[in-house]
Amino acid sequence: GNRAQIFLRDLDLIKKVQVGDFDNFTDLGFNPPEYMKKVGNQFGVADMLGEPWKKMKRMVTPPFSVPRLKKTVPAMNAAAKKLRDYLQRNVNNEFVDASIFTRKFYMS
Repeated sequence: GNRAQIFLRDLDLIKKVQVGDFDNFTDLGFNPPEYMKKVGNQFGVADMLGEPWKKMKRMVTPPFSVPRLKKTVPAMNAAAKKLRDYLQRNVNNEFVDASIFTRKFYMS
């Protein structure tokens, strides 16, 4: 059947709901409960509900704080530059093996 949904587009309101009022908005799963019982959690935190969602959100939020993310920017920029250079060196190839550059640049 149909389920009531709300989609927020205002960034300030999204921040308010996701940060300040998250205790009141715990059941934000993308998939209906019937689907989740059959298939399981496909989207991680986005599909979790209730108390498990609250615990997981508290656990995963700190690593994504602005100060911590700012510290990672130089490393991300360096990795992106290496990837760009690699792809530019291979621009004339018919194809680029994605598994190679995934191992070289995303998993290091």
